[in-house]
Parts: sequence; structure tokens; C-alpha cells
Amino acid sequence: MKVLLLYFFIVNNIAFILAAYDKYLAVKHKRRITENTLFSITAIGGCVGLLLAMLLFRHKTIKSSFLF
Repeated sequence: MKVLLLYFFIVNNIAFILAAYDKYLAVKHKRRITENTLFSITAIGGCVGLLLAMLLFRHKTIKSSFLF
């Protein structure tokens, strides 16, 4: 059980950091992280981290594909 909680903690932190970094790249008009990468990290358990980053940084909130 502890291993599973540690896994989800790490994956959600990675998702949060990736979304924050993608927002930073978007503001700087640089090459960004692909949507497939962000979708992949959510598929393996990082949905909470990405959702928190979306709300906190107001990132990708207009795209309907990320809201589902």
C-alpha cells in the first residue's frame, strides 16, 4: 500500500511540474511539452497533479480535451 501511495505521489508531482513548466514555456513563447506527453502522464496516474496545476496556473483550461 505504501508503495502505491508513493507511486501516485511521485507521478502527480511530475505531472504538476510538467504542467508548470509547460505554462512557463508558453509564456516565453518557446517550444512546449506535447499534449501527448501530458495525456500520458495523466493516464498513468497523474490526473490530480495536472488538475491542480491547471487550476493554479490557469493553464490549458480552455481546451475541452484537457477538461475531460
